[in-house]
Amino acid sequence: PLLLDWYKGGTLVEMLDSLEGAKRPLKKPFRMCVADIRNNGTMVSGKIEAGYVHVRDKVVVCPHGAANKNVFTVKSVYRHGQEKVNAARAGENVDIVLNNVQSNLLRVGSILCPPDNLVPIVKQFEAQIFTLEALQVPLFTGSQLTLYTQSMQVPATITKLVSATRIADKDKKDKSKMKPRFVTKNQTAIVHITCSKPVCVETFENFRPLARFLLRTNGITVAAGQVKTLL
Repeated sequence: PLLLDWYKGGTLVEMLDSLEGAKRPLKKPFRMCVADIRNNGTMVSGKIEAGYVHVRDKVVVCPHGAANKNVFTVKSVYRHGQEKVNAARAGENVDIVLNNVQSNLLRVGSILCPPDNLVPIVKQFEAQIFTLEALQVPLFTGSQLTLYTQSMQVPATITKLVSATRIADKDKKDKSKMKPRFVTKNQTAIVHITCSKPVCVETFENFRPLARFLLRTNGITVAAGQVKTLL
């Protein structure tokens, strides 16, 4: 009764029911990152990042299967690890059984996509990074780190420092420096990154989930970033 004297809104359950669900990229081409491989390499598990997948769909395993466009057929789809379904969509975690898949093409971190709309595969890109407090040694041109994106990790090198911005005192505006000699902690920088092998990434403007990455060294995360341009 005391609560009703001043509160005129709905109940917690009513407010939760009124919330709109997250908008999923259902109209974008199918993208699924492989997080696990089971059943002797015939079943892959992961989250669908975009689009739909149906039983009997044709898919390519990128990046390793892209060169020869090795196409495989979706034999079955399982949702929540046990519910067999005919189709699944973005935002769902699924297990997919592939017909006649070549196990040497599958890796944790591989991306499943349709043969007529492959995910971009590159070794070099321009990115915006945000260095963290944990960064003890400044980043230079030539700094070697480990890049983590989705479930994939790959050695990478910073090949160019384009610009850097240090967050100054509260009373001062951020100052951007072009072609800096190095980047220290708590900075925002535009850099070029070259990976030791091809990776599947998209630009942040086009598709954010496949554009985010982390940079680590000696097991410590020193920067987070997003892909701006594919080079």
